Amino acid sequence: MSRRCQDVWIATTEEPAAPGTRVPTAAEPFIGQGPHSPVKPWWHRLVLIVSLVAGGLAGLAFALASPFLSLIALSAFQGDQMPEPRPDLGALVVAGPTDSTPAVPVATNDTVDFDRLLPGADTQHLLLTPQVRADLRHAAGVAWTQPDNTAVTVTLLEFESRKAAGEFSRSCIELQLANHDTVTIGGDGPVMAFLEAEARAISAVEMADEVLIFVRAVSPVDRLPDTVVAVESLLREQRDRL
Repeated sequence: MSRRCQDVWIATTEEPAAPGTRVPTAAEPFIGQGPHSPVKPWWHRLVLIVSLVAGGLAGLAFALASPFLSLIALSAFQGDQMPEPRPDLGALVVAGPTDSTPAVPVATNDTVDFDRLLPGADTQHLLLTPQVRADLRHAAGVAWTQPDNTAVTVTLLEFESRKAAGEFSRSCIELQLANHDTVTIGGDGPVMAFLEAEARAISAVEMADEVLIFVRAVSPVDRLPDTVVAVESLLREQRDRL
């Protein structure tokens, strides 16, 4: 036997329905009784909502904190390159002999007189001015005249980094090489010394981390050999104080 339901012929059996079972009539629509997913409890939805909100807040917090995390990471990276703070640079400059007469230093109050720091370089030293203004942290110096009329100046230039100090040192050495002859001199670090024949002077520059040491001594012509030794000694003493 068959029964028509919504224009679909469906085969049925003539088995009697069990007591208490409702049998749909031909006018009623046919509804399939396939398997259904079990209904999840209400707290599952609550957990999902809480998870979505927490994830959104975490993402927002990370987005807001990212610039600060980047700054912290950059500071940590630069911290390995930046030099440790030094005491007052002026307090680290060597002192002149007790029997000497104080003179005007090349550098004072973080101001450098380049005409005296690089004498004989004409106006070429002016090319280094922008570099010094950008990278120089502190400048200090001392000067004196000894009883034998030897005039000595010691100048310290402290830069923001060892790299900046090295670049300025190379620039100064290039200027000196273009104008003066070199002199062999000892030292604990990279040392270059020059003979300023016309001025009867010995000048030297040595690099100690981010600090450049400039020593210059002008003496009578017959004392130049002793002046070389004196400049070497001053370089060693000044480096030990840094």
